[in-house]
Amino acid sequence: MVDSLGTGLFLPYALLYFLDTTRVPLSTIGLALSAAAALALPCSAVFGQLVDRVGARRSVVLANLAQAAGFLGYLQAGSATRIVAFGFLVTAGQNLFWTANGVLITQVSDAADRVRWFSLLRVVRNLGTGVGALLASAAAMGSAHACGRAVVAANAASFLVAAAVLARWRPREPPAAAAPAPARGPGRGGYREVLADRRFTALNAATVLFAHCLLALPLLLAVYVTRSLGRPAWVAGALLAGNTALIVALQTPLTEAMRPYRDTRLLRLAALFLAASSALLWAAPAGSTGWTTLSLVAALACYTAGEIICCPVLTDLVATLAPPELRGRYFALNQVCWSLAAVLAPSVLTRLLTAGTAGLWITLLITAGAASVLAAGIDAGSGELAEPPPAGAAPDPSRR
Repeated sequence: MVDSLGTGLFLPYALLYFLDTTRVPLSTIGLALSAAAALALPCSAVFGQLVDRVGARRSVVLANLAQAAGFLGYLQAGSATRIVAFGFLVTAGQNLFWTANGVLITQVSDAADRVRWFSLLRVVRNLGTGVGALLASAAAMGSAHACGRAVVAANAASFLVAAAVLARWRPREPPAAAAPAPARGPGRGGYREVLADRRFTALNAATVLFAHCLLALPLLLAVYVTRSLGRPAWVAGALLAGNTALIVALQTPLTEAMRPYRDTRLLRLAALFLAASSALLWAAPAGSTGWTTLSLVAALACYTAGEIICCPVLTDLVATLAPPELRGRYFALNQVCWSLAAVLAPSVLTRLLTAGTAGLWITLLITAGAASVLAAGIDAGSGELAEPPPAGAAPDPSRR
């Protein structure tokens, strides 16, 4: 919650901060931040090994410290080179956080409650980011230069507080739910074994496709609503605010309702909702009409339902497929998929929108369909995806 609050403070005004506090032009700022993200992307492979060796909690602490150092550096980022350097620290810290955080939750929660905890994490982070954005909006009413530096300093402080809290926290291990796995022979393990896992490969491919579908709305909604539909910009802002509010309100109860169903079946349902969202946005008529408003609201509802379903389930599947001693590497490679989509989606989606709205929405419909097919492929192979019950217990017939 603490670091999400800081992130919400900074993200809405990141570009404005560098424009107000440096002489670097906007196009160069964007290029510098993209370069920082690209440089940090390969680090995830090393982060997986780090998490497996030093532990998830220590890795999360290190991730928060790296991000704090990056934001403190932003206070002195007067050139494009410094923006790249400190942006690398921030982005690498984010990648390490998401690699280690999933492992940490997996270690301290029961398998039956894991999706609930991943869902709760999304609620807390959305709430923190939303409150931070509101505070940043209030701060922006003052001097742009002074407020920008105050927001960056507050963000750095939030990561330091989060690191201090985690450094003092000693998690209690959950009770074992199954017999321990047999020891691996010498030479087993490592990224070679991770890459040989066909179901995990299918999951990663599905993750890239789901990520593109999920990034479409926040990236394109404002441009699509104003340029293609002729509605004011506040409409897009209201829709995105509604998305955050719905996640905070509905993530937990919907996660409880999802518990009897298999993860892969839920992913196919999420793909259907995301496809419906794209179809409704494509069908929305231009102009200020009741049908336009209805289409936008319905599209937002479908998008939010797909997001609520697929995000915790995708993370839970990584934890389910990963052997305990390789969890860091599994989460690291899955994080690469999210990061890769974040790098590719802005370019791919904006090019599609520039070429014409029909091509954009058709592509997203195909993407959602392909994600559904890949989700079905995760079930292929031997063995059940669900973690085994305790010795002597009957299989759970309710998970369908």
